[in-house]
Amino acid sequence: MSAPNILLFIADGLRGQALVPGAEAVAPHVRALAARGVQVANAYTPLPTCSPARASLMTGLLPHNHGVLQVEHVADADQCVLRAAKPHWAQRLQAVGYQTAYFGKWHIERSLRLADYGWEVGQPLGQEQHRRLSEQGMRSDSALDPALSRYHTGPPGYNDTLHYGVTDVPLAARGISAPTDAAVDFLADAPADRPWCCVASYYEPNEAMVVGREAYSLYDVDHLALPVNLRDDLSDRPNFYRRQQQIFAGLGDDEWRRALACYYGRISEIDLQLGRLIAALEARGQLDDTIVVFTSDHGKYVGSHGFEAHNVGAFEEIYNIPLVAAGPGIARGLHTEARVGLHDLCPTLCELAGAEAIDG
Repeated sequence: MSAPNILLFIADGLRGQALVPGAEAVAPHVRALAARGVQVANAYTPLPTCSPARASLMTGLLPHNHGVLQVEHVADADQCVLRAAKPHWAQRLQAVGYQTAYFGKWHIERSLRLADYGWEVGQPLGQEQHRRLSEQGMRSDSALDPALSRYHTGPPGYNDTLHYGVTDVPLAARGISAPTDAAVDFLADAPADRPWCCVASYYEPNEAMVVGREAYSLYDVDHLALPVNLRDDLSDRPNFYRRQQQIFAGLGDDEWRRALACYYGRISEIDLQLGRLIAALEARGQLDDTIVVFTSDHGKYVGSHGFEAHNVGAFEEIYNIPLVAAGPGIARGLHTEARVGLHDLCPTLCELAGAEAIDG
């Protein structure tokens, strides 16, 4: 068999529990991918922080070995030095003839020289907008419906932080489809006589949960199930956890349900992006020759344990991630409880591509 093409879809802050069978997130394209491939229930990130997790995905190494210990845009330089002594799997794929392309969120190291890490076509997208919004408390560029949006009020001297919101601004105008657009263009021009590997990487559904009204309306907000541990008693846990609970302690159940609807709606919006990529493969007659992998760098709380973000504590909701794969060499219709690490994708993709394994 000739070498398979590889399409890797990376979400940001997507908890694995949101996509298990029977979960409330509306994601038909992810579920269709799982039906013709493998869904791993116990997939875990090595660290629930973007840059270290993504560096582990690329290198097959754990953070203490690859050198990226914090998010690259806020850490001191010595905390985010991606060690170059070990090759990345993209370099291994290049060595066996693959054309490689990366589109969207990079957030692994600061140079943005993707060619140094094996990406023949590298187009990181959205960094400046993301950093600007971070400085503004993730305030949205999109006009929000005030009745369905909420800001968390910060202490004096600090920005208010956008928690969730609903907008009528079209999905494309909010930048969500930019990695998809670039990947579809790449697929249209990819040579037919050479295998390719394409990464489409997204900022969603993490950070400020701004969602289009159409996706929000997919959910019966008043009847969404709240996390069973929303009011978790952490009296026997470190005081740091209890302090974190206080940040959102004033939110009522209705507000948490709206937050969940916005989060699930953002999952539905990126599911549409997966659907576009699958359709592009079908149009080129390449779907059966392509390994498609859907995953995330880490999870997100969205009310679990009374928390909101993703880099506090050591709970299941932020470490468990979705992992779905289908294509040549992958079992069909399998739901497995096997325990898999995000960093395990590195040697797995090398093996499936017929490339030399990376010694971790």
